[in-house]
Amino acid sequence: MPTPPYILRKIEQCRRFNEDFLNLNSLDLTEIPPEVFDLTHLKTLNAHHNRIETLPLELRQLTQLETLGLEGNCIEHISPEMSMILAKIPHVVFSYQNLEKGKDNWKEKMRESIENADLDRAFDVLKAQKPDDNDVALLHFRYRDNERSFSILKTISDDDYTLIRNQIVHALSCFLSE
Repeated sequence: MPTPPYILRKIEQCRRFNEDFLNLNSLDLTEIPPEVFDLTHLKTLNAHHNRIETLPLELRQLTQLETLGLEGNCIEHISPEMSMILAKIPHVVFSYQNLEKGKDNWKEKMRESIENADLDRAFDVLKAQKPDDNDVALLHFRYRDNERSFSILKTISDDDYTLIRNQIVHALSCFLSE
């Protein structure tokens, strides 16, 4: 997919002025634009909060890179070759990824939240893992409606509230067995 013009302008500005920092945060990127790998003088590359799924081996061309920021992307796997490349970069920020070693970590966070009766946090974790899942959205709506009906509107009894909440907890727990 060709790199959009507004991103090309950012890269060209970095090249023209020999800037050692490139900010590609929150640009809805699905990959690091290939033009970036010509910027061999870069010391910092930030591409936080995009939709990047893989890191290309061309990253090795950025031999001066000291900081690589990739927080909040969708990286699911790092090859052994990429691990060797990343090991040479002093500061790599990978928070909030779906890395294989942490794939079940979201389940642990959800399980802990459910055990602590923190269903808001459990839903936050689940929605981050399954943002387009209609079942999650409907279950979250039911949870919110139950909380509002009980605590704000006072339109349901304690027993009904507890029953519905238990059903929601059970449904949340089912996502942990997937």
